[in-house]
Amino acid sequence: MRAADIENAADEAGAATIVSNSWEETRGYYPGDWVRPRANTGAWRPLLDMNEVFPGHRSVGRTGSFELYDAPIGVRLAVEEAEKSEPLEFAGGTDGISNSVRVWQDEEGYHLLYYRSGRVAYARSDDGQRWTCPPLGIVEHEGSKQNNLVTDVGGDMLKAVFEDPTAPPGERFKGMGCQGAVYNADAGEVANEGEEVTDEDVQKWWADQEYLGPDYSGPRLILKGRVIGWTSPDRIHWTRRDEILANFPMDGGLSVRYDEGSDSFFAYCRVQGVAQEQTEPIGKGAPEAELFHRAIGLTRTRDFFNWPAPQLVLFPDGQDDPDISFYGADYFPYPGRDDLHCMLVQVYHHASDHVDSQIAFSRDGLLWQRPERRAIIPVGPPGAVDSAMVYSWGSGIATLPDGRWGSLYGGYRGLHNDSRQSHPGTLQWATWKPHRFCGVEAAVEGRMTIPTVARTARQLRLNYRCRPGGWVKVEVLRAIPSRIHPDVDPVAGLSFDACDMLTGDQTGAVVTWNGKSDVTAAGQMLAIRLQMFQAKVFAYQV
Repeated sequence: MRAADIENAADEAGAATIVSNSWEETRGYYPGDWVRPRANTGAWRPLLDMNEVFPGHRSVGRTGSFELYDAPIGVRLAVEEAEKSEPLEFAGGTDGISNSVRVWQDEEGYHLLYYRSGRVAYARSDDGQRWTCPPLGIVEHEGSKQNNLVTDVGGDMLKAVFEDPTAPPGERFKGMGCQGAVYNADAGEVANEGEEVTDEDVQKWWADQEYLGPDYSGPRLILKGRVIGWTSPDRIHWTRRDEILANFPMDGGLSVRYDEGSDSFFAYCRVQGVAQEQTEPIGKGAPEAELFHRAIGLTRTRDFFNWPAPQLVLFPDGQDDPDISFYGADYFPYPGRDDLHCMLVQVYHHASDHVDSQIAFSRDGLLWQRPERRAIIPVGPPGAVDSAMVYSWGSGIATLPDGRWGSLYGGYRGLHNDSRQSHPGTLQWATWKPHRFCGVEAAVEGRMTIPTVARTARQLRLNYRCRPGGWVKVEVLRAIPSRIHPDVDPVAGLSFDACDMLTGDQTGAVVTWNGKSDVTAAGQMLAIRLQMFQAKVFAYQV
């Protein structure tokens, strides 16, 4: 939509709509009115951004003194570094294994698409750790089809697999990938398409073009890429489509999904030098076309076979080390929530040449934030199988047999650009206890208040962990007070003084006050004050 179209649309909307002067129909809230409760489905509410941390007041209370109320003191948002499994075991060995493409669960167990020997392969497992590789008879490799390969290409060519519930049965599952080429701009064709041109010729031209500068006399070469599509009835039998989905690249980490609410597809991908084609910018800036740090964009479409250029949504900023890029995004909805989104971001450190993964969160899929600039899946120690790079690509989150949440990642001993050594890979689980991607932590003593939320249960539960000697105490308010009346009292019987101290490590502890857990006296909504000592609170449910 161009500027003139926006202006016309605004004029038409203004002509058709008259804003009511009724106070009853006034929307939103006036600053200082914190009484309004936030919506609550009764699901666990993780502490992963400032939406769950009230900023507090410094104000005059009933006694006339100017004091601090409900401010977060001595606490911070802190990501929870993943624990790591042993490398996955595959029948027939792990030679040629690299990243995962997609993992899913059903009544038959765990299923996995992954890269092996430069192709996509399929495996299944009962426990997520030991995998069988059934002979599928689909792809001929080394003179036989008795293997578990599902495509004869891999890498960027097929890497984002998802379910499309609107598609006919034969196309129920879709995949996307990126086809790259070295383009001969002088001849107007791919550089090695002719029989007389070899890959070795192209590599020499490319090297000479960069090293010789004005003395280079060969063809002018440009690296290009485009998006290709795949369809499947079962995620195992794949057909590459003839249609080109986009005439720009989506290499690196790519996550694609179908959104039922908007009846559209969306993809988080790397932006690659093309200005976004989805919204009208303010002014003439086009950051997507000018980036030299790799970054994450979002593109949306109702037509799977036609994708617009992505809009920048996550970019290394002034709080990051200046040498990093975002190599890709592993998107997944927060388990049990349809209003919270997660993204494992592959962070490439240009100076050290290693790759690790950070985590970002969003409330709407558009505005993303990272609680910390610290790896949630770091590289392993020197000598470990994942000591140089970890890639969390496309797997999302699975629930493992022990109840932990897991994300599959590819681990490597070799650095990204060190061509002097091979990069044999392993697949491992990065795991967390449920709801423990991030939390509010007090290294010593701290306090905070969770803003007003609708109450759906008779009890309040906490997911928390204390260090030895650490503890958590809770008091309940009917709502966050305004700055005009900041010193409201807790609900009778639900104060810090009456609270039974929480210690240890619990994923679903019921909070009690003098042995009683009923919080209904707070009414239909409540706010929660926390006192902590050497503790971390991850989530609550009420």
